[in-house]
Amino acid sequence: MDGIRGITIKLDFKNIEIVDEIKIKAEAGALLSKLSNIALNNELTGLEFATGIPGALGGAIRMNAGAYGMEMKDIIDKVTYLDENLEIKTIGNEENEFGYRISRFAKNKKEIVISAVLKLSKGNKEEIKLKMDENMNSRKQKQPIDMPSAGSAFKRENRFYNCRAYRQM
Repeated sequence: MDGIRGITIKLDFKNIEIVDEIKIKAEAGALLSKLSNIALNNELTGLEFATGIPGALGGAIRMNAGAYGMEMKDIIDKVTYLDENLEIKTIGNEENEFGYRISRFAKNKKEIVISAVLKLSKGNKEEIKLKMDENMNSRKQKQPIDMPSAGSAFKRENRFYNCRAYRQM
């Protein structure tokens, strides 16, 4: 059988709001790039690692996306989700069951992330921008970001595998 068994849902929830001096609330469809820039403009540090990671907040939480020594688990305060009984629930960071590129939402596909509150720290705008630029330059050197890509499809253990060419690098 071709295709996907079941349904595919594209969340178009993209609102982002500053909750207080160190917290941002964002809906699952908000792009990580936009969140990173909002954090920068509000002098909030902690999201620099997400610079250049394609995709939206919901997917990043689901897979505990990360780079440069940081992961979503490091900045999540609360997650609001829809459970299998269509009830909206909110849980704290520890209940997300974050692991290497996994969370409770990857384990239980019947739960859908709706939004999250990110807990960041006050920082220096110039230093945040410098770190974002460093991360983006590093990403450009290591990955062909100007070309279509399947992304990182394999967990990295001792080797990096280029998905497109199926060759060890």
